[in-house]
Amino acid sequence: MLFESLRFPWAYFANSWAILGGKVDVPTLSGNVQQIPKGVQHGQLLVLRGKGLPKPKPGFLIDHGDQYVRFRVNFPKALNERQRAILEEFAEEEINNENSTYGVGNW
Repeated sequence: MLFESLRFPWAYFANSWAILGGKVDVPTLSGNVQQIPKGVQHGQLLVLRGKGLPKPKPGFLIDHGDQYVRFRVNFPKALNERQRAILEEFAEEEINNENSTYGVGNW
């Protein structure tokens, strides 16, 4: 149910974390840090089961709804020479990889 869910629309983090995974501060009722899965995509929705608002159950037990977090990847506006060289090497490796699904015409 919607009233049992918490929605924090965006979790902002660096593009390298989207590839490698990491931790980001997302406010929840039980703490602030959540793990970013490896390979997360911009706009991807993560459901934190049981991290939402409390909902009463029969008796004295209390259950919790879900919390929804949408990821937003921040891409740098400027790169230094070392960062550019690393990204160019990474891009070349992707192009040369036979299993790559990226390339011209693969939109």
